[in-house]
Amino acid sequence: MWSRTVQYEYSKTGPHNGQYADALSKGVGVSLLVAETRNHWRARSLVHDTFMTILRLLARQTRLPGATDNTRYGEGRASPRSFLTHHVANISTVIQAADAQTILNAASARMLRVSY
Repeated sequence: MWSRTVQYEYSKTGPHNGQYADALSKGVGVSLLVAETRNHWRARSLVHDTFMTILRLLARQTRLPGATDNTRYGEGRASPRSFLTHHVANISTVIQAADAQTILNAASARMLRVSY
């Protein structure tokens, strides 16, 4: 049932294959994590602790015998080499980008209101 719920995305043009359809069609498990971007990613909150616990469990699974980690790690010297640090860095970057976009959208809306 889970694979069917994320396999298709719905838009104005109707249902179409979603972002995870390829992985699901190959029998690869998909773990969807949703991060709250409004001040809930701070250290020592329940949301943060739960999120980090799930990431640690996923990192541990990649180290099991026979497991395959298909993550594309950066090749630079400063690039994270472990599953956990790589994904925490990426998630943090996306949250910061979302916050920046929110600020830009709010500024644009205010500029539009001032111009009338």
